[in-house]
Amino acid sequence: MIQASVPQTAPHEALLLFRMPAADPVVAPWRQRHDAACKDGIPAHITLMYPFALPDAIATKDIQTLEAVIAGVAPFTATLADTGWFGDAVLFLRPSDPAPFIGLTRDVQAAFPDWRPYGGAFERIVPHLTIGDDGQTAQLGEAEWDVTARLPIIQKIDAVEWWSGPSAASGLGGWTRARTFHLGA
Repeated sequence: MIQASVPQTAPHEALLLFRMPAADPVVAPWRQRHDAACKDGIPAHITLMYPFALPDAIATKDIQTLEAVIAGVAPFTATLADTGWFGDAVLFLRPSDPAPFIGLTRDVQAAFPDWRPYGGAFERIVPHLTIGDDGQTAQLGEAEWDVTARLPIIQKIDAVEWWSGPSAASGLGGWTRARTFHLGA
């Protein structure tokens, strides 16, 4: 008996991010092994707002508001020169100057008060680029040693990307970029 395959579906979610391609040569091998977002197809990034509205579920006027908020911030240069940890499960790179990231996150939150960074789970906004979040402390320690030797990473930040895909818990992957907004436009 042949059974028809039923496509897997999962709730979708979205995020706004600062893409960090200058970090790829340094972090890609480690992210591929230890970062769930990488496995979902999300590039190396610093999160601006997660979760956020799905691209197909937001009014045109709200897209225009988002575009204006982002365009109101001048492009800047980010330097990733240090690592950090959330507990002993998550290794990340931190920007030397987090203020521009925090400022734009607060601006977006002010424009869209229903959306809070990480759903409001954390009191502080901590801009970071995740290297690994799977709790494999020994391997992440090796990653930290390798990555630290290759710092700093310098990246011009001139855009915010809006990504969406199946819920991370689904394991389906397949996140895609829906739109790019330019800073200072």
